[in-house]
Amino acid sequence: MNLLISRRRTTLWNLFFNYVAIVIMIVNGVVMVPLYLKFIQLKIYGAWLATGNILFWLTIIDPGISSVLQQRVAMAYGKKNYREINEYLSGGMIITTAIISIVLIFGFIVARILPTMLNITKDNDMFIIVQAFYFAVIGSSLMIVSFSFTAVNQGLQSSIGVGIIYITANIIGILMTIIFLFKD
Repeated sequence: MNLLISRRRTTLWNLFFNYVAIVIMIVNGVVMVPLYLKFIQLKIYGAWLATGNILFWLTIIDPGISSVLQQRVAMAYGKKNYREINEYLSGGMIITTAIISIVLIFGFIVARILPTMLNITKDNDMFIIVQAFYFAVIGSSLMIVSFSFTAVNQGLQSSIGVGIIYITANIIGILMTIIFLFKD
C-alpha cells in the first residue's frame, strides 16, 4: 500500500493556500483598519497596537519547534517509519505544551502591569485593554499549538487539509471581528 502523496500536487496546493493567506493578511492589515478606527477609540486602538508588540515578544519564547517538527515528520514519512512519526508528534506536543505554559505565565504577569506600562488611567479603558490582552495571550498560545499540528500535517504532505483549515479559521476570525465591532 503506497500512502505517499505527490510532491508536485502538495507544492501546488501549498502555493495556492499561501497566496490566499497573503490576501487575508492584506485584508486584516489594511482593509480592517478603517473599520477598527470607526468603532474603537484612537487611544484604545493605540494601546492595543502596543500590546500587540508585547504579545510578539511573548511568542518569541517559541524557538521554532514547529519547523523542526515538520522536517522530522517529513523525513520519517518519507522513510515510511510511522512509529517515528508518532514519537515526533508526542515529543513535539510535550515541548509545545511547555512553551505555551511559559507564554501563558508571562502573559498573565504582564497583563497585571499593563495599565502602568501603557499609562492607561481611565478605569473603563484599562479594563477593556487588560481583558483583551488576556484573551490575546490565550489566543497566541493556541496559535503556537496550532503551528505544531500544522507542521505535523505539512510533514505528512497534507496541504489541502491544512490550507482549508487555516483559510477557514482566518475568514471566520475576520467575520467574528466584524460582528463584534458592529455589536453594541
